[in-house]
Amino acid sequence: MSDSPDRAAVKSTTVSSDCTTIAFEQSGKGPALILVASALADRSDAKKASS
Repeated sequence: MSDSPDRAAVKSTTVSSDCTTIAFEQSGKGPALILVASALADRSDAKKASS
């Protein structure tokens, strides 16, 4: 299953105040929803929840 053009994720990074690089994906419309993966998971697990 592929993402439609209006649901394409924008992948980016930011740097926190302690200089840790944080990667994130932004997609869709509406209010923000932040999903944080556990230590033994990767972001593909969060993608399942956001579909």
